Amino acid sequence: MLLALKRKKTYCWPCFFSFVGVLFLLLASEYASAAESIRKLSSADFLHTDSVVPPPVSESWLRVRLPDMWQGEQHNILPPLGWYRFDLGPIPDDLEQGIAITRTLMTADYYFNGTKIGRVGGDPDRSRYWNTPAMFRIPSGLWQPENNELLIRLAGPPGFIMLVPLELGPYDLIKASYDRKRFLQNFQPAFFVPILFTISAFFFTLWFRQRAETQYFWIALAASFWAVYNINLAVAEFPFSTRTWQWFAHSCTDLYMVSMAFFANRLTGNHKPWQDRLYFTFAILALLSYALTPQSLLTIVPVILHLIGLGIFINGALELFGYARRYRNKQFALIASGLIFSLLLGFYDLDMSTRPAAVVDTVIFLGAVAVPVVFMGISWYLTGRFVNALIESRRLNTELESRVNRARSALEEIYISQSTVEKEKAVIEERDRIYRDLHDDIGAKLLSLIYKTDGSDISEIARSALQDLRDVVTRSKSGDAHLLELLADWRLEAEQRLLGSQISLLWEQADELSNEPLSSAWAVNMARILREAISNIIKHADADIAKVVICQQGRQLHVHIDDNGKGLPDQTTPYSRGMNNMKRRAEQLRGQITWQRAASGGCSVQFRMSLDNFTPPGTGGT
Repeated sequence: MLLALKRKKTYCWPCFFSFVGVLFLLLASEYASAAESIRKLSSADFLHTDSVVPPPVSESWLRVRLPDMWQGEQHNILPPLGWYRFDLGPIPDDLEQGIAITRTLMTADYYFNGTKIGRVGGDPDRSRYWNTPAMFRIPSGLWQPENNELLIRLAGPPGFIMLVPLELGPYDLIKASYDRKRFLQNFQPAFFVPILFTISAFFFTLWFRQRAETQYFWIALAASFWAVYNINLAVAEFPFSTRTWQWFAHSCTDLYMVSMAFFANRLTGNHKPWQDRLYFTFAILALLSYALTPQSLLTIVPVILHLIGLGIFINGALELFGYARRYRNKQFALIASGLIFSLLLGFYDLDMSTRPAAVVDTVIFLGAVAVPVVFMGISWYLTGRFVNALIESRRLNTELESRVNRARSALEEIYISQSTVEKEKAVIEERDRIYRDLHDDIGAKLLSLIYKTDGSDISEIARSALQDLRDVVTRSKSGDAHLLELLADWRLEAEQRLLGSQISLLWEQADELSNEPLSSAWAVNMARILREAISNIIKHADADIAKVVICQQGRQLHVHIDDNGKGLPDQTTPYSRGMNNMKRRAEQLRGQITWQRAASGGCSVQFRMSLDNFTPPGTGGT
């Protein structure tokens, strides 16, 4: 399941823009839906009175244009009650008439020709139908042939009363217009409320499990605060006063913008302590301002505070966009684009809520739809990132367990082989002691023998034995040696030995030889092959010239040792002990050695072998 979620592509942003496009089409259809048969009632007579029954026409009515907002000196009246009168003219041809209103602030009673036909709201201090449309059917029996009138009694808290233009027309058209407005103004915001609270609960759960990931906390808070904004658009009746609800709703709007700024900063890891303190200070001041502001200023103070909150929101969105641009993060760029888009809709909503009264009757708050969809996109991204982190954590845990198991196995092997290592160490120490004894004892005796028999065959044998002894001791201790270094030693040794027997040495060594390290076993065996070949020339060849040619073909080393002596004995003669030793040592080196007659008439020893067999791993030709 986690892998499937990880591999899915982010389709939420195209869905978001498609959804917004559909929304705008709905709005366009709403604004274009007014048919010629629907009559717009945009002016009325107003009378301030606390009468609960329709006042007579003889009263001093004041002509007003709709929408009529109860602000300024004209409506600075207490108690906040009043009547509106509409002259509807003669009886229409179609008696199936309906009347609709986009929003009511806050409660209203509707009378047609003196008969009550409906009511909007209950307690004036608790009913908030400011974003809820209303519709009534006019009974056909109430129509008069000549003069018909509609009376509306409006009530509400001071500073929050308004009457917008009404629509009058055939009932089926009025009903269709009402249904569209009801869907856009109430059902859409209500649809997203449980989604927002679900997003909030989900990210609160993630934050509770991953306290260090504070971006989950702030996005959960922001979703909760915006859910209150949608509730404010969708719900008309509350269990507490309008003033209390307004304090709560306006506070949540500002806290939403602060929370989104915190979220953007935490998402990029670019939060600053002074900036955090500034945001917290604004949030506290906003809460206190809404609670302490007088009723007469509640139409000004929220606008100022919302503008400051939008500035904080802009700062967070721009920081996120700058981070996405700096590090070429497409996901962050999409989130920043969604935030900026919702920001533009926030400006639109704020502008519509403060625009002159001429357009208040057609206001649709777009943020109630667009912002939840942005939350869904952000939630998709954060959930995917969380899943990716979880998958990576599991992979690292698996890898760590594998490493621990390998380390445990290695430790067990080390523990098991410790006794073997100690035994090998003891063997090496004992071998070194034997080498020292051989060098000090046998070596001294061979050296004395060389001096006492100088010039004789015995001296040559003793000299060769001493050199073999030195090779065994030296090569066994020194480890790997380089080819060119070994060839230099062997050449010097051959020159000294041949010179003592009045034999000239011609040494030809190719320039392209690879100077690479070779094992001590190779060095010892190769030296003994060369030494035995030189000894045979000295003892048996009756030669005055010896020639050594060393070359390399690929990884094959070729060594030719020729002389101009009397040549090989009869082919039927078996190999001597020295030649057999040379053959066995060549086999140990996984090479091939042959003897044949040289062009000069003497003997030619030809040896070839691969250097790969005795080159330490990881080293190549240099």
